[in-house]
Amino acid sequence: MENDPAEWRSAAEANASRLRARVDDLCAQQVDGSAQNYRQFWAEVEEINTLFKQSKPLVKEDRERLWAAFNQVCSRVKEQQRRERAQRADVSQQKRKLVESKLDEAFHQARGAGSCPDLRQANQLLQQALGWMKDGWGNFSVGTQLFTLNDGRMLKDDHDACWKRWREVKNTIAARRQEICELNYGHFKSEAYNAKTLADEYPKEAKEKVREIHRAMSGRMTERWQFDEINKVLDEA
Repeated sequence: MENDPAEWRSAAEANASRLRARVDDLCAQQVDGSAQNYRQFWAEVEEINTLFKQSKPLVKEDRERLWAAFNQVCSRVKEQQRRERAQRADVSQQKRKLVESKLDEAFHQARGAGSCPDLRQANQLLQQALGWMKDGWGNFSVGTQLFTLNDGRMLKDDHDACWKRWREVKNTIAARRQEICELNYGHFKSEAYNAKTLADEYPKEAKEKVREIHRAMSGRMTERWQFDEINKVLDEA
């Protein structure tokens, strides 16, 4: 072929035509921002890059012109992808901060809890944060839904961080519940034994004290076995 200029020229034109068609198709693509679309685009880029290496013979001017057009569309899509990633990261950080603020609220509510209603409120805040972790803004206020012009999705790292914090707060609520149960158990068990001791010499006073303890225990948080044990002492009194 090298000894036949006409044949070389014909092969070079065929290679240029094939490359031009692939580059033109690539330039015409509308990359919509989905991960699948980007994967498809960059897979095609790899194919064309290989085609450039294999396309011999090729007139130098054709190669340079087509390579410049190829690089231009790759640079354009790369910049578009960079901007979209930055926007996605901003949205994710915005969502994460809101979720973490709600989790912090639940944490402080749990740490300061002294009763069953207090812990119930902490759990409600925890469940609200869980709803906020879902994609979108449907679980937020109407104002947030109206003025937040994005899909409300978190990146994996931000979502994982929120999940980790969510589990920590859930454990804090459980630990605080146990603390309150232990405090109530210790207090009412002591009171029950006082009533039992009082019963031998002052039965009326003991009976009234038992009533007071029953009233005080109403709505107070204890484990079932703790409640039963205290009641057993009261029955003995």
